[in-house]
Parts: sequence; structure tokens; C-alpha cells
Amino acid sequence: MKGRAGLFWRVGKIHRKAARFSAITTLHLSNKVKEMTTPVTTLNLPFGLTFADLYHREGLLKLDQVFLEFLQIRNKDLSGQYTRARQGESSGESALLLSLSPLVNQFIGALFEEEAASSLRQEHQKFAIILEVNRQFVQRVAIKQYPASIAASFEGASLRQVLEAYTNPDDEQALAEQILTWLAASENYQSELDLASRYTAWAVQTEEGQRYHRGQSLYAVPHKLDSDHLIPVEPTGSHGAWQLPEGHRRLRDGFSLTDEGLSRESTLHQAHYCIWCHHQGKDSCSKGLKPKKPEEGGERFQKNSFGAPLVGCPLEQKISEMNEVKSQGLSLAALSIIMIDNPMVPATGHRICNDCMKACIYQKQDPVNIPGVETQILKEVLSLPWGVEIYSLLTRWNPLNFQRPVLLPDSGYKVLVVGTGPAGFTLAHHRRGFAQPYEWRIRGRR
Repeated sequence: MKGRAGLFWRVGKIHRKAARFSAITTLHLSNKVKEMTTPVTTLNLPFGLTFADLYHREGLLKLDQVFLEFLQIRNKDLSGQYTRARQGESSGESALLLSLSPLVNQFIGALFEEEAASSLRQEHQKFAIILEVNRQFVQRVAIKQYPASIAASFEGASLRQVLEAYTNPDDEQALAEQILTWLAASENYQSELDLASRYTAWAVQTEEGQRYHRGQSLYAVPHKLDSDHLIPVEPTGSHGAWQLPEGHRRLRDGFSLTDEGLSRESTLHQAHYCIWCHHQGKDSCSKGLKPKKPEEGGERFQKNSFGAPLVGCPLEQKISEMNEVKSQGLSLAALSIIMIDNPMVPATGHRICNDCMKACIYQKQDPVNIPGVETQILKEVLSLPWGVEIYSLLTRWNPLNFQRPVLLPDSGYKVLVVGTGPAGFTLAHHRRGFAQPYEWRIRGRR
């Protein structure tokens, strides 16, 4: 066959082969799973649980009871608060979530023998030194002492060469530790601290410095927002076209992603950059940015300079709590908090939706990169040896979901979900949380 008909026939042939391969793979999947007997693929659950217990309601109830006993042994007062919260008799949900997070992180890590989760937390705590120096020294001392107009006259290479006599300035961890040492006895290290101020001011406020230390959180500071120039562009010199500056361009080759998202270090920086405003009840990222002087019958939310209402997260996800728990290095607990309201988090996060960022409390400077933090938390958990199983378990049993920690028994009803977009499959999952079977229909087809 030739022409368009031939093309359709060849595409159809490829799809038919793919369908047969998929069927064969599914047919032999159970046998392949049984063959996984190496230590890497064998999980011996503690507490007298079996792997099968994690996949049906009776087993999940056993797991839930084990967690309740674990919590009772570790902290009786907290256990009592938790029990009352699950009975709907407690207020202060956010405070209780934060108190429970270290124990939830510990329990899930122990359940899956995830020593990697502990080492992950230790890495987070080590990185906290960089964030402390960034906040206390770089932002509050260096760039105030040497603003951009002065820093532009510095020779970064010369300053770096002098710094090398004390530490490696290319290693942000080493430089941060050295600056902390100098700050501890600042009266004896005035010249050294001035040298560090000059270098970090140059690194933060000049294009050359930003290129040299790109991606390093020690030199990351928020910038003021200009709604008329949100995207940096420059003229190409031909046909009146514009383009991104050299450092911002990412050439696409095929269908591979050009933006890898936030690194672990950048994620922690963003989690600390958040001011955790749920403590003041002003977490606008989750609940929307309310008018300062609400008027009866007026707008429910403030609008940005483009006239878009700042409604916050459509799911009212507990973003501020997520960031605070993540800042402590508790990635398993942070994912549990996300999945209270957003169990289908693999389909959201980075590059999907930024309503939360638009409504961030920071309206005049860079907002917290909430979707980037959310996705990196998920990626960190999935990268653990049993990370996929941990995510899967949290869709069925989530101890931080006070209203529905375990799937309910089958109600006997069926729910028809029309459409399989984000709203459709999230609704289907929540219906599954009530143990109601559901049925997909896409464009009238089952």
C-alpha cells in the first residue's frame, strides 16, 4: 500500500505487535516475580507481616495495628492525640502532622529495611550548613556590604586564588564550613571574612559568578519579580525575533526532557526558603491569597498583575507542612503528607501546575518552587531500593491521613468515571479509598 493508507497500515502493524508483546509480558509477569529470589529483590518484613499483607485490606489492618502499637510505645501522649484525631475529636492537624512525621518516617523506613532513608536524612543535615551560611552570611552580610555595583568590579579569579590558601572555593560545603569557623571567632578573622564577603558577593551578583557556580545553593538568592520581564530575552538581530540568553537555552533532541528539575540540594534550599506560613494560618499556596481587606460580596482571592485570581493549589495540598518536614530530611514522611490530598502525585508536580507558586506569600520576589520540591521528594523515594513499593503502599495505607488511613470495605456500589485526565483518575483513586469499585469510560468506550 502507498500513500496515507500505507502509512496507517504500517502504524497499525506496529501497534498490533506492541499489543501482543504487552499481552505476553502480562501473562508471564507473575512467573517472573516468583523467580526473584536474590537478596536485592527479597524483602523480609518485620512485625510478623508478609509482603502480601500490603496488598489487601485485612493485611493493611494488621499493619495499621502494628503502627498504633509502635506509636504507643514511642510516645504515649502523641499516641493519644493521634487516636483522637482519627476519631475526629482533635484540632490542630498541622501541628500533629509535624509531631508524627519523624516517627512515621522511622516506621516506614524500618518496615522496608530502608537504611538508605537514614543516610538520606544525614545528607540533608549535612547540607544544612550550606543553607545556614547562605542565609546568615551571604544574604545578610556579603551582598549588603558589597552590592551589585561594587561586586561587578571584583576579579573573581583573583579572589578565588587567595581563598584557595584556606579551602577549596569550588566546594560549597568546604567553603561554608570554613566561613562558619571564621564566624565563630569573627574578631580574629576580619580579613578572612571580608575576603569571603567579596567572593560570595561577586559569585551571587555577577553573570560570570553565576555561570561559574551555577546550581550551587550557597550562591542562590531570591530576585525581585518584574511582571513585565518574567522571561529574560534578547534580540537575535534578524527579522525582529527574540531568543533566550545563552545560559538559559536548552536544545531539544528528540523527545527527551530538557529540564531535569531540582537537584536534592536545590530542593532543600527551596524547602528552607519557604517560611512555613501554615503556623500563622496564611499558607496561601494551599488555600489561595485572600484579600487584605475582604469586602462582602467582593472577590474571594487577590489577583496578580495579569488579572489571574491567586486561588492556590486546586487540591488544597498541605504544602507548607510538606516543606517543613522536607527541610528536616524526612522524605518518607513528606511524601506521606503530599499523598493525603494528592495520591496521584506522579502525574502532578514539576512542569504540570504552578497555581501554588502563583499564590505563594512571596509576591514581590521569586516564589518557592513548590512543584519542583514535590517532584524531587517523589523521585528520592522512588530511587530507594523499595521506593516503588513504598509509594504503592501509601496509596492504600497512609497513617497521616487521619480521616481514612486504611481502605474501607467494599460498599457494593460502583462509580462511573468519565474521562481519564488528572481530575478523572484522582477522583477514581479517592473513590477507591472508599472501597467502591469503579469503571472507566473514555469517549463512550469501556
